[in-house]
Amino acid sequence: MLISTQAAIGCTLDNEETQVGAVRDLFFDDRWWVVRYLVVETGGWLHGRRVLLPPAVVQHLDWPGRRLRVRLTCDQIEDSPQVDTDKPVSRQEMLKLENYPAWAPVAWTPEGVVVPPITGATGAPSSEMEEDTQGDSHLRSVKEVTGYHISALDGEIGHVDELILDDRERQHGPWELRYLVVDTRNWLPGRKVLVAPIWAQAVTWEDRRVLVGLTREQIEGSPEFHPSVPVNRRYEETLYDYYGRPKYWVGQEG
Repeated sequence: MLISTQAAIGCTLDNEETQVGAVRDLFFDDRWWVVRYLVVETGGWLHGRRVLLPPAVVQHLDWPGRRLRVRLTCDQIEDSPQVDTDKPVSRQEMLKLENYPAWAPVAWTPEGVVVPPITGATGAPSSEMEEDTQGDSHLRSVKEVTGYHISALDGEIGHVDELILDDRERQHGPWELRYLVVDTRNWLPGRKVLVAPIWAQAVTWEDRRVLVGLTREQIEGSPEFHPSVPVNRRYEETLYDYYGRPKYWVGQEG
């Protein structure tokens, strides 16, 4: 299912025992645009701590009811890595994740190859991690990216209003950030369009800007996105045909 990240943030989490908290943010890998962790505020039972949980621990989704059920016990959640809200997302310490086999997360490439997120390809810590005290320079926040400027090949076209995630492969892969919702109201009043993040040429985190390899004219003629109407396959067909891009779902359905 394709759903707005704004709808995902704020969902409550429960397990077999009780309500355990609420989603406050989503951390994603900026190489593959896949959600790595839910940032969960645990509320009073853990004194309002914020912990990281991978989407793989979610066993039931109720987006209309804004509730997610996780397969972890309260003790497992209490032992999960905490988020230091005083640190930039890319400098969060991930050392504990390596020692949490109950739900050790993975990063997925577009080809479906599993890449350990904590260690290098040989199983040993990478030089980047050694230099960064187990930090992850590719970890980004959905809340951080919301509001970034969008630049076309011939000038600015708007800003990121929200993102749309895809949970359809959650049994076999990660939640993918499928689209950026681009608000063009400063250029095309009142109009919103979708751009796939994999079409982005570059993201400059220092400038809070996403550069896409499209022209203003292309964006102007693209299929309009209406937030009140769910994105379905028919709309995606129209969008990908318009841009002449290969359809990500071809070969996956059958």
